[in-house]
Amino acid sequence: MRGARLYRSRVHADANEVEVVISRPAAPSRLVAELGRAIEGLWGLEETALMLGQMAASATQRFSVMTPFVDDDGAERIISLLQATRSCVERELIVRDGLPAALASKVCELKALNVAVYDFRIPRPDKPQNETFHAKVVRVDASECYAGSSNMTKWSFEYSLELGFHVKGAAAARVSQLLDAVMAVSARVSL
Repeated sequence: MRGARLYRSRVHADANEVEVVISRPAAPSRLVAELGRAIEGLWGLEETALMLGQMAASATQRFSVMTPFVDDDGAERIISLLQATRSCVERELIVRDGLPAALASKVCELKALNVAVYDFRIPRPDKPQNETFHAKVVRVDASECYAGSSNMTKWSFEYSLELGFHVKGAAAARVSQLLDAVMAVSARVSL
């Protein structure tokens, strides 16, 4: 038993580390009050905006944002996150239906940050629909990601309950592979 205890305390590491990430409605919020009662406060729940900022600052190789919806507030958030990365970091943005209007006004900033923009909207030859996405993902390097419900919109960050997970490890590496596949089949957006 001593050997098992030593292994668990000093050697074993889980394949994944997971944190719950939320954006909560602005005060006064009945939901936030109930969370305070139901789970004895908001401890253990990371704020989405803070987590994404920490992730951007920690990137050493790649930083990717995949979001289907962007408004003016979200465009500012995206630019701020990209600016928070180190200059040596490869920056990528995955959108759908071309560059969103809110980001079109930020083309100079995207160019200055050398952001590669991908449009994941693929026409289907057999149907009138397109392949596209609804996922919201932020990737750091190849083994850390946020996956959740937050769009890059003011509504998602200031008014809605949004829920996601910050993951490090094997599961995040799989998400990274998924993003690589998405970019491989996406059209590159000319800035």
